[in-house]
Amino acid sequence: LCSSLLLVAALGAVLSYEMAGETPPLWHALLLATGFAPALTLAGAMLALSFARGRERIGTLYAADLLAAGFACLACIPLMRLLSGTVALLVPALLLAVASTIQGPAARRAGVAGALLGLGLAAGIARGGAGDASWLRLSMPPTILDRWNEHSLVRVAGDESKMTLVIDRTAATGVVTVPARPAGSPMPPLGPTWRGIHWIGYELGRPLDRVAVIGVGGGVDVVAALSHGAAHVDAFEINATIVGLHRHELASRTQIAWWPEVTLRAEE
Repeated sequence: LCSSLLLVAALGAVLSYEMAGETPPLWHALLLATGFAPALTLAGAMLALSFARGRERIGTLYAADLLAAGFACLACIPLMRLLSGTVALLVPALLLAVASTIQGPAARRAGVAGALLGLGLAAGIARGGAGDASWLRLSMPPTILDRWNEHSLVRVAGDESKMTLVIDRTAATGVVTVPARPAGSPMPPLGPTWRGIHWIGYELGRPLDRVAVIGVGGGVDVVAALSHGAAHVDAFEINATIVGLHRHELASRTQIAWWPEVTLRAEE
């Protein structure tokens, strides 16, 4: 029960932390990470006590521990995609709360407290799973949407006039806005804001038949290739979440997933 409460408290400290920039100072990050140590230490102590009380079947207990740990690692991936990174942290807190009601039936007050805490955590997880995770969102500049996966946190920040795709707070790229165009028609010219160093390679006069873009980001490099006459663009992106954003939430803005001249590939 104490481990579950400490885990929730540590998560609350992280969520309440105001970050002035995209990347917090290293010592701040270490301090916040240390906040989870008491909860993890108590959880480890609970396992040690369980092993000590069941010495006659230590092999079975240890095998169950390894299997549960392996299953939990695999479950983290769909959990972060279904919920979010912060909401997913409520799941181990819920499991610890449930364990407190099972492990100590003699401690009636602790069992009741664990049950009440478990109900609250279950409600929070259900709310996050239904798409309302704004109350468990990290303190950041204005966020339009965010998605978690096994690689990273992918966030679309800004507003309708200007959007930025941010990956793990340190890598950022503008989300290109392209006027609607019929399939096969020339790419409409973009403003000078989007012209950068990634355009230089197309100014050398080399013939452009098939272009490969490594790292789709906000779609700027894909549009740059098409704007210079590329017949087809194979756009590779290892982070499938970014490809999904271009195909769904950002589709009407970037449009690159709609064009027959572009093949989006969620692979290396």
